[in-house]
Amino acid sequence: MISSPVKIEVTRSIDILDDIARQYESLLARADWVNPYFSPEWLQAWWKRQKQDRKPLFLTAHSKTGELLGYWPLLERPGLLGSKGLWPFVYDEANYHFPTCSQAVSLELVHALEKLLKSFLFIWLPQIPQRFWDFYLSVPANKENHLTIIR
Repeated sequence: MISSPVKIEVTRSIDILDDIARQYESLLARADWVNPYFSPEWLQAWWKRQKQDRKPLFLTAHSKTGELLGYWPLLERPGLLGSKGLWPFVYDEANYHFPTCSQAVSLELVHALEKLLKSFLFIWLPQIPQRFWDFYLSVPANKENHLTIIR
């Protein structure tokens, strides 16, 4: 259980991967959800071959003392008629798109993702594990005002 308040941040720089890499092993020791496709090495290699019109967007959760509690890497992509959408990082290669995090911050990361719907036409999250969907995403996704979150 997290005893101090959690700070959720939205970061739009790929440089955040350096911070994640420094704390990655420690996070893995505490994480309840581990997405192997979102290891810092995998993300860095994948990022190097992306088109220039993509922009990274990372949701990170930290304790009050700065300890990394979780992260969810996403990618902003341009859409039709000037729209933009959020896609999972490694969207063309990863099999699962859920954050690496402790259970204590999972819902907070989902709420942060939900708030991003104000700025994006859609958020594409394919192949969410059923247990993650049931515990964290099903309630926010089924709100009447979220027609763009569909399983």
